[in-house]
Amino acid sequence: MTAEQLVAVARSHGSDAADARDAAHEACHVVQWGVRGKWTRENIHRRAPRVRGYGVADEIAARAVEALICQRLGIEYDLKKWTMVCWMEQLKNERISLPTGSWLEDRIREQMGKPATARLVEKVLALQVKRPRRKMLESTRAEPEGKR
Repeated sequence: MTAEQLVAVARSHGSDAADARDAAHEACHVVQWGVRGKWTRENIHRRAPRVRGYGVADEIAARAVEALICQRLGIEYDLKKWTMVCWMEQLKNERISLPTGSWLEDRIREQMGKPATARLVEKVLALQVKRPRRKMLESTRAEPEGKR
């Protein structure tokens, strides 16, 4: 899979992913949480675990998955930058203050080496472009028996 294909997969499911990193992150949550329907941020995060600690763990896993996918696709990835974004999002969105210093980056690096993360990467990269539903044209629809 290429970066462009990953973005196409995400967008075909309704995501507004700006790039492959964003597409990988959102697709990871889709796989983690069994999201059905459009991949809007609201729909995806509606399926997030209600226990906040699990949400933090899933966010760490999603950052690890996006880092590994970017590495595999040859995309530059700034782990320090996205660690800081993750830290700020947890504080702003979840009202969880994670330890400062290298704690979060260390957890993401740790997660990157886990077999469960490798399985998530493979599942994300195996996702397919959603085919649009074919609608029958009015002229080709069969009429009910009594209406002829």
